[in-house]
Amino acid sequence: MKKRPAGVTFVEIMVGVLIMGMAILPIVRMLSGVSSGTKSDRSEAEALQFASDMMDNILMKMDYDPGIIASPAWQIVERGHTDIRYQILVRPVAWPAIIKPVIRYHPTCADGVEKTAIGQLETDILSETRDLATIDKETVDRLGIDASQNDFDLMDVKLIVDWKPKGTADTEFMKNPIILISRKARL
Repeated sequence: MKKRPAGVTFVEIMVGVLIMGMAILPIVRMLSGVSSGTKSDRSEAEALQFASDMMDNILMKMDYDPGIIASPAWQIVERGHTDIRYQILVRPVAWPAIIKPVIRYHPTCADGVEKTAIGQLETDILSETRDLATIDKETVDRLGIDASQNDFDLMDVKLIVDWKPKGTADTEFMKNPIILISRKARL
């Protein structure tokens, strides 16, 4: 029997590289997936912060003007590592009518005991329906403040923010939109 020389043949090396490659391939795929997940998470965090900042700006700093605030067409913004598009929808809200009770009192009964029939007491309580804006306007006028009829307005603001990581296809938009809804008042 012939003694085999010490060492490794080329075929054995290639088989070892093939086995190592097959073992490493799932690890590389996993790390790649984690990396893309991190990129997506970072982009989502930037979009959330943008949405929060935008709604704060609308509610706190912008004048009450639905025409200026509304932006029904998509606006595109780049922020950090994220492409963001947003739209602002505004809907005026009518003040609800309220019932303002008007109560009339009748004179005290003899000996402090009520002797009036229940049905007659109910006719002493009247109610009238008035628009809340009118009531507030009357209060403002009574205090002597000069105010126009339009000083009491409400509007619903709906902010839709859509995002995707930079460098990805535009089809990635609208996968996970952020929708914030709030009400803005001018009193």
